[in-house]
Amino acid sequence: MNKNKLSITALGLSLCLLCLPAKAATDFYMGGSGTDLGTMQQIGQAFSKRYPDVTVKIFPSLGSSGGIKALGASRLDIALTSRDLKPKEKRPNIQSKLYAYTPFIFVATPDYARQNVSLINLQNIYDASSPYWPDGRAARIVLRPSSDSDIKILKNSIKGFTKVLQKAYQRKGKIIAFTDQEAADYAERMSGAVTTSSLSLIKAEKRNLMPLMIEGIEPSVENLKNGRYQFKKSLYFIFSTNPSEHVKHFMEFMKSDTAQRILLETGHLSVQ
Repeated sequence: MNKNKLSITALGLSLCLLCLPAKAATDFYMGGSGTDLGTMQQIGQAFSKRYPDVTVKIFPSLGSSGGIKALGASRLDIALTSRDLKPKEKRPNIQSKLYAYTPFIFVATPDYARQNVSLINLQNIYDASSPYWPDGRAARIVLRPSSDSDIKILKNSIKGFTKVLQKAYQRKGKIIAFTDQEAADYAERMSGAVTTSSLSLIKAEKRNLMPLMIEGIEPSVENLKNGRYQFKKSLYFIFSTNPSEHVKHFMEFMKSDTAQRILLETGHLSVQ
């Protein structure tokens, strides 16, 4: 995907925000980053059982920035993001709340992911110096836009990956997935594909993908908790500083045993 196509896609997303319906009094709207849409769908269903007069609606991926914009346009009750508010996004009338971490992972279909992959292997795949899996089969990468939180995590967490990504973006025929769900779709369809994702998305959406073991370490919640696995996504709720009763009830519900169980089952290290 070239820059022009990416710009058109971003423009389409911005226009889509204008098409989101106005909120009904009995509806509760969430959307934003694709990372936790599947999990929030499950939690939303459980919340509606507790509050039968409220219907929780989860929008398809808008991205973190798109979710914040939709919140500002009064189209969402809660924006879901995989990062905190940027300085330019901060307003006196909105706030952020960190609610969980989930392992940030590399994924592939099960027949490829059952290999022990090193960081050197991944770097060689990304910069095309040796685009092969450890067993010798050809590997293909699915990139995310350069401004995406996944790319920022790669640059900040893995030494030398900034230069690796520079080469990756210069490759002819590169594939760039605009959303978390699109990246997972590509990885499921393409033989030998590898891309970045989150444990929460793979588990909650029951994807036909597996996280790669990096340097022999499984990207599990337990290993994230004990520090053996260090790559993670930070997940936030963005909402009004003067929240509605629905939002207040939802925030309280997130502390419940039901919500906490769903978070754990879908690959989250909860933040209380």
